[in-house]
This record gives sequence, structure tokens and C-alpha cells, in this order.
Amino acid sequence: MLVLLLGMGIVLYSDIYLERKMVRRISAANIMMFIYSVTCYAETYLGNQTEYTVLRQILSAFNYSLIVFILVIIVMILFPNQKLYLFFPAVMNAVLCFISVPTGIVFTFSEDNHFSAEHLDI
Repeated sequence: MLVLLLGMGIVLYSDIYLERKMVRRISAANIMMFIYSVTCYAETYLGNQTEYTVLRQILSAFNYSLIVFILVIIVMILFPNQKLYLFFPAVMNAVLCFISVPTGIVFTFSEDNHFSAEHLDI
């Protein structure tokens, strides 16, 4: 992932044919993917621990939120004429994920550090 992001960054800043707006969007997507990979690793590390920590729940909410923001940025890269209203569902998802930390509305963690989202089965 890191080599891919580095390569995309080099190509991005060496290509003079892209609009400044497009360069910002691609850069934002690269930065978000890097942050996602780091936080996903940290959440996985905490998931392998025997004791529960609220940091794992916060990282899970952050990761679930960040994925949607990355997808919105990718849609805006592919379809540059789209408006910022595309971020509304991503913001709503982030709000629900972070509300889930104290309430467990989207996902929960047991005291022995097991993830649960059983109420979301369709």
C-alpha cells in the first residue's frame, strides 16, 4: 500500500496536465488511504489484545467513517462535476459511527474484546 501511494504521489506531482482541483482530490484520497492503512493496523493490533480498550472502538468508528469519505472522493475524481452534496451521506455515516461508541447502535465490543454487529444482519 505504501509503495502504491508513493508511486501515485510521484506521478501526481510530475504530471502537468491535471487541473489543480483534480490534483487536490487525488492527494486527499492518497492521504486518506494512508491514514486508513495506519489506523486499520492499529485497530487490528488492539483487536488481538485480550483486554478491551475504548480506543479500539474509536478507531473502528474512524475507519468505518473514513472508508465512505474515500469512496466519495473517488466518485468526485471520476465525475468531477459532482457537487459537495455527495458528502452528506458520508457525514451522516460518520455521525452514526461515532454515536455508536457510547451507545452501540452500529457495533459493539464485549468486555473480552470481541466485535459484534449482529443487529445489522440482513
